[in-house]
Amino acid sequence: MLDLRFALFAQFPALFLLALIFLVNYLTVRKRSAVKSVLWVLLFGVMLAVSILFCFLGIQAEFWTIKTLFQLSVWSWLGVALVIVFVLLHLVHTAQKKHAKRVMEKELKKAEMQKEEAVAHAREEGRQEGKAECECHDVAPDIPAQPEAGSVTEG
Repeated sequence: MLDLRFALFAQFPALFLLALIFLVNYLTVRKRSAVKSVLWVLLFGVMLAVSILFCFLGIQAEFWTIKTLFQLSVWSWLGVALVIVFVLLHLVHTAQKKHAKRVMEKELKKAEMQKEEAVAHAREEGRQEGKAECECHDVAPDIPAQPEAGSVTEG
């Protein structure tokens, strides 16, 4: 019959692997964020302590001995496999997130360049229209802009 204590205590290698992962995460964020680094150190300490506790509780419950400690059972391999799967999923998610961020930044730069080109084009059109309007006024200076007082306009 399945002993739940054995299945639980057999997770000490998976918990040790998690402790190592938390240590690596601490080393990656220690210079960028003090709060995150403290959290990773605390998680590392807790997982390491629980791993050692489960190892010694398994020895005390006579599930294994010091000699057979590293002969992992099916439950231990299952725990290690789950940790590895979750780490791989996390790495894939992180890579996708970085890729999406790079694509978004590239699209934002492209949109900004298009906006700048449209503004420059509109300014150039405005200058051309202004020049054309000035030339139109220079050609016919004898046409008054406003009707003179006393003149009759048809209308």
